[in-house]
Amino acid sequence: MKVGIFSEDDSHTRGFYSKIDGLIKASKKLGLDYSRCGNGEKYDVVINWEPFGSVRKGSRLTIVWVWDTYRHSMRAQLGNVGGDKTEAFDVLFRAHATFYHGEDINPRLRPTYWMPPAVDSEVFKRNPEIKQKYDISWVGQQRYMPEFEILKKHFKFFRCFGSKPYLEYVEALCQGKLILNAPIAHETNKRVMEVMAIGPALMSWGPDYSLLATPDKHFVCYNSIRENIESIDKFEKRLVEKVSTYLGSQEELDRIAKAGRQLVKEQFTFECQVKRIEIIIKRHLK
Repeated sequence: MKVGIFSEDDSHTRGFYSKIDGLIKASKKLGLDYSRCGNGEKYDVVINWEPFGSVRKGSRLTIVWVWDTYRHSMRAQLGNVGGDKTEAFDVLFRAHATFYHGEDINPRLRPTYWMPPAVDSEVFKRNPEIKQKYDISWVGQQRYMPEFEILKKHFKFFRCFGSKPYLEYVEALCQGKLILNAPIAHETNKRVMEVMAIGPALMSWGPDYSLLATPDKHFVCYNSIRENIESIDKFEKRLVEKVSTYLGSQEELDRIAKAGRQLVKEQFTFECQVKRIEIIIKRHLK
């Protein structure tokens, strides 16, 4: 069975590690035939990665994979697909379990599956030779959020830009004793598994996270002020106390990092993701 992955532009993932390349590499290890869609080639199954302008059809099955479904622009992206968007695909993959608005992108309720992020655990791992110069390292968009301002004020803080080549990106994250991941809407963004694979991860509680991992077992969990009606002063005190407690115990940091990495290796590598995809494809080709 020939599976093609079609993307009009995944340049945003090429900077540090392309998710598409990770899937293809994993499929080869499993003896499967996944590749990027070539011009004029025919595929039994086509997986359309974040389509904005068009959907490429597979001869037997067409899948659309949507990220950032919490954003209105992303939820409505299939509205830009030529023709009737409700007829454009057979199966929908969504990156987020809870941030999903089916009426926007899937009005006829095509079969829909949550497909959590994956990572290459051989690429994203802690390098013991890299000195941990910072209390916290973080990668993400520059925007206001109380957590960022508080942590920057109280701890030695380093921000890495996600556009770096992936080896520099991994090296930058390894410089933090804790690695912060702070998604806009607490969704399972593409960095969740990357920071857990390197570990130990510092993440706010999010509804998707509870389906992926156990707070304070696989990652250091703090509740964001956005989920708690409390003063900023109380939130600051609580956050600083928790982070300080973990930073003061190398044993606890090692425990969290080990558990997070093990979880990723067992359930969230690209090989695991390809196996999930294969089960779904076979189910719909019966």
